[in-house]
Amino acid sequence: LEGNPVPDRVYSGIPMIHYSGPNKVKKVVPIKDAEGKVIGGNVVIHQVWFDTHIESDTAFLDPSEVQDVPFTVTYIVDTLNKGHEDFSPMQMYFDDPKVLGMAVPLVTMDMTFFPMEEGTRTTYELKMAPGRFFNLTYHWGWRQHPPRVQVTENALKVAMGMTLPEWESSTFGDNPRASQATKEAAIAMIGDLAPSKRMWSGLRRLQHTGYNPLVMAEIERAFEQWQDRNQLPDGVEADPNADVTLFYVDNTIYGQMKDYVIHDAQAELSKWKLRGTTVKIKLINGDYFPHAYVAVDFGGLRGWENTFQNTIPVGGAGPWFTFGRAYWEMNTPIPILVPPAERGGSPSHRSYRKSVDYKK
Repeated sequence: LEGNPVPDRVYSGIPMIHYSGPNKVKKVVPIKDAEGKVIGGNVVIHQVWFDTHIESDTAFLDPSEVQDVPFTVTYIVDTLNKGHEDFSPMQMYFDDPKVLGMAVPLVTMDMTFFPMEEGTRTTYELKMAPGRFFNLTYHWGWRQHPPRVQVTENALKVAMGMTLPEWESSTFGDNPRASQATKEAAIAMIGDLAPSKRMWSGLRRLQHTGYNPLVMAEIERAFEQWQDRNQLPDGVEADPNADVTLFYVDNTIYGQMKDYVIHDAQAELSKWKLRGTTVKIKLINGDYFPHAYVAVDFGGLRGWENTFQNTIPVGGAGPWFTFGRAYWEMNTPIPILVPPAERGGSPSHRSYRKSVDYKK
């Protein structure tokens, strides 16, 4: 859970509790020609896929030295128990800020769609546009989506006066993994209702008490809920008047939709398709630091079924589906802040209403 070294395990060093954002900033290393001119760059990202989870050693990518040249991302992906999936990172690009003078949403696309089997390590080298176009990379697994999602953000991006890594450092410290004390101080910022933190707290209690069936049952309950982010964990109630209730905790999101009996079913907000409809989103923050809600709309062309290669002979599913290629726009003009939870008290709440009144 803390991400401590574990011998002979591919997940060694990757925390399951999301307190180490300041340690997950990677810079694209420039590649220069004989005259010292930057002609490209590369960065290596290690990910572990298992069950409903994607965990990564990279949360923020710094493309500052490859703003005007294409670069590559080398992915090393370990697929563990119940992690079978098609690797399809969706790249979100800005329009050219050199022309527009600002970062404006443009296009998003799945960069590949390649099958990964349990118990394997797969290495990918993906080509990227020049760094100034980079918004974020949305790693997702369509077989369990949501909640199988992990995002690598642009480390240069500024939100409300600070870069995204600065937001992380202001909460967790500059190096939360420097010592056990800094780890515990950073984890203390994670809400106590987080299933991951409930597991962590229970295991620490067992270290002092020894065998304790009640504590072990609490840990197992938290483990079950940690595996299912499509349902709210214990201590959090869905708003009966909201279409969707989102719970921010452990730097991730648990969500529950109204009128769904089977919460791991395909989630679809059908009323979103009706022009003039108002959608209500209930936002709950369980962490002891602010969170912000944004909503993105994808629209436009789709295609590319067989552009890259036929993966059916190796167990792939890409040719049966459409590769994503769409324009993206922000539904929320600015991030909607949700205040921190109070220690010893209840999570903080905020409601958001969005009216669907524009043309697709």
